[in-house]
Amino acid sequence: MNISPFAFPLFGCFIIFILWFNYERRKHEKIEEKRDEDFWKREHDANFTRRKNLDAIEYIKIPYDSFPMEKYADSETISQSEIILLELKDKRILNLTGKTATDIKLEYGASNLSVLTEYDENYILLVRTLQQYADALCTLGYTEDALPVLEYAISIGSDIKATYMLLADIYHQRGLYDKISGLADNAQKLNSLMKQPIINALNELLSEHSPS
Repeated sequence: MNISPFAFPLFGCFIIFILWFNYERRKHEKIEEKRDEDFWKREHDANFTRRKNLDAIEYIKIPYDSFPMEKYADSETISQSEIILLELKDKRILNLTGKTATDIKLEYGASNLSVLTEYDENYILLVRTLQQYADALCTLGYTEDALPVLEYAISIGSDIKATYMLLADIYHQRGLYDKISGLADNAQKLNSLMKQPIINALNELLSEHSPS
């Protein structure tokens, strides 16, 4: 029986591939096992973290005096946003974007998870309402009044892309390109999956419209 001269090299390559494949599979399994061990250790530690006093936290306060409250009562959309903002007045608001339940328990104690989740939900409602509020103001031509609403949203860590782009558009109309760059710097601090999309959009706007 004639054996092709290519048979042994091909067989050798096949053996090498099998060895490499098994090595990579075992390596991946070890990485996954280590990841699982680390997760469950953190979760165990988090569940036994002592409760911390939440009164000392610096909660988010809404600067109603900076907003055009009740100035445009004839607009239903604007009024609805202002009603929601007023409903948040006496509630605790905390930005926990990017933190997992385990992170929160480790930082504040397991028994505080439920109430902190409520505070974070208040934050989410706040930044969404601020975006709706500013968008309604801009749509009706009240850009000057929308400016402090948008700037405040950015200052408290909003990761809503539309908020960044609406504010960037106002800055662009005024030729304030340094302020658009400042928005990109703010976005760099976000602990959110929206961080890079926001930065990319702002950089694209800068590259398209900045004076040469």
